[in-house]
Amino acid sequence: MPELPGRLALYAGVTKLAAAAPGAAGRLSAIERQLLLLTSLEELDVPQAAQVTGLDEAEAQRLLDQARAN
Repeated sequence: MPELPGRLALYAGVTKLAAAAPGAAGRLSAIERQLLLLTSLEELDVPQAAQVTGLDEAEAQRLLDQARAN
C-alpha cells in the first residue's frame, strides 16, 4: 500500500485505531466518529459538520454529544 500524505495518513490511523479499540472508540458508530473528526481535527462547527454528513443540525449535535459521552 502506498504511503498516504499527511492528513490522509492521520485519518487512516485514527480509523484503524478506532476499529481495533476495545474501549469507547470501538463503540462509536461511523457517523459519530466522522462527526468527532470533523469537529475536532478539521475544526468545523456543528452546522458545517451537519452539512458535510447530510444530517440536520439537531441530529448532528445529538450524535456528537453521544460520541463524546462514550
